[in-house]
Parts: sequence; C-alpha cells; structure tokens
Amino acid sequence: MPLAARVNGEGIPLVEFQEELERYRMAFGTELATDAQQMVLNDLIAKVLLAQAAQEAGFTVDDKMVEERLQQLETQLGGQGALEDWMAKVGYTSESLRTALKRELAATWMRNQILAQTPRQVEQVHARQILVYSAERAQAIYAELQSGKDFAELAEQFDPITYGDLGWLARGMILDPKLEEVIFSLQPGQYSQVIRTTAGYHLVQVIERQPQRALTAEAYRLYQKLTLQSWLAEQRAASQIEIFLTN
Repeated sequence: MPLAARVNGEGIPLVEFQEELERYRMAFGTELATDAQQMVLNDLIAKVLLAQAAQEAGFTVDDKMVEERLQQLETQLGGQGALEDWMAKVGYTSESLRTALKRELAATWMRNQILAQTPRQVEQVHARQILVYSAERAQAIYAELQSGKDFAELAEQFDPITYGDLGWLARGMILDPKLEEVIFSLQPGQYSQVIRTTAGYHLVQVIERQPQRALTAEAYRLYQKLTLQSWLAEQRAASQIEIFLTN
C-alpha cells in the first residue's frame, strides 16, 4: 500500500492522506491548497504520535468502539450506501477504514489525557506598557522615568483610556519571547529598559504578580493548546519520521 509517511515504523497510507486533504480543501477552500498538504500531513503525523502514546499508556480501542464510530460516520454521510460510495471514492477498504478509525479514537483519548494535565492556576503578572515606534522617543521616555516621572502618567499620554494596561499575563500569552522574558523578570513597581520587537519599542512595568492565579476561560484554552503543542514537539523530536510525498 502506498504511504504518505512513516512514523516510528508505522505507515500513514496515501489514501488516508488524500481523504484528509480533500476534507481540508472542502472546509477551508482551494485558495489554501498551497499550504494544505503540509498542514494535513502534520495533523496526521500528530495523530499517529498520539495513538502510539495511547498504546504505550495501555489504552486499547476495542471492536465496539470502532463499530460505534462507523455508525456515526454512516449517519453523517446519509446511510450505508452513502458510506460505501464515499469509501470507493476516496479509496478506503473496510480494513483500512477500520485502521484509520482505531487510530483516530486512540489519538482522541491521548489528546484528552494531555489536555487534562493543563494547570488551571499559573504564575501571572499584571503589567502595563508604553509602545512607540521611534527608538529616540523610547529612549527619551526612559530618561523621564529615570528622572522620577510616574510610569502610569507617561503611559496615559500614549493610551489615555487604559494607561497601557495589559491586564494579567501568563507565560505563553506574550507573542515575543524576549518581551515575555523581561516582563516576568520584573518585580512589582519595576520597569524595563527599552525593548525592541517587530511591533515597535516597548517600556513595560509590572504592577503586581501572583505565583498562582486562576486562568480565565480564554487563557485556559490557550494553555491547553500550548500544552498539546509542547507535547507534540517533544514527541516529534524523539521520533523517526519519514516523508514520502513529493511536491
């Protein structure tokens, strides 16, 4: 059977890749087709890594679970005839479809185990910033701070509504790693030197910090995503992955 990739000796059938690619294109449009192959392949590799980890953890997908998933798929497609037509169209045999569904079920179980490990309370800092687009202006503001000017009062000049208040921040919520490192190194009341990022020139001040603060629902969802991404990155780095697709 032709393969799209092999992960730790386990093959990803080309037919499974093609079916996922078609589903992706139907959902997101052909204008994304250039990036679709890599995104779909990455998703399938992630699914294999998750399923392999589920097996190592002792999770087993039994026949009843596969039958239930088949019934769901049949209902979604509109009946047994529609399911058979779809299988013929994308190239699935009964055996290869069952294998794909087993992998999907195992991967879903493992993903849920990983996401359940996401902490609901983490270290957070409450910070404010002054953001300008000129290095000279940023250095002038820093000189004013050094002379004793109040950070909040200076911030008001650039953001009269929020005074540059960034709210409570947890690690991973700040896009620029350098900016995040500086913010989390500050104690309440301390401010930074000028920090340059792609957004401009920043001066940041920490207002308060808590070693354990509950994440908002939105932040928790972000942390779950980061937890899964971190796990997958570690697994990929430790795995043997062969790609057989050609552009």
